[in-house]
Order: sequence, then structure tokens, then C-alpha cells
Amino acid sequence: MKKWDFKNNPLFFTMLGLLIGSASGFIEERTNIPETITLFVGFFILMIPLFFWIKDWLMKKKD
Repeated sequence: MKKWDFKNNPLFFTMLGLLIGSASGFIEERTNIPETITLFVGFFILMIPLFFWIKDWLMKKKD
């Protein structure tokens, strides 16, 4: 497994999504981007590993 193999190691996306979600209030204060937008971005980043898991599950089910 490669060091930065995101498909098999979803921890990066999970932590990045949680970090963006938890810092959304601070991001709104600094950049004037609404908090809901940063929460949605953090949520979608958090869901990337779930997408990989479902895709792999469907491919295995197909075989």
C-alpha cells in the first residue's frame, strides 16, 4: 500500500472533513463565506470514503 493511497486509507478525507466542519464558524469570520456552505463542503469531503466503500461493495456484488 502506498503512503498516500486515499482509496484504502480514508483517514485523510475524514479528518479534513471534520476539521472544516469544526472550523466553519472561524472560516466565516475570516472569509465571509457563509457557515452553511463550509459545513456542506466539509460534509461532502467527509462522505468521500463512504463513496469509495459503496463503489467497492457494488463491484464485488456484481462479480
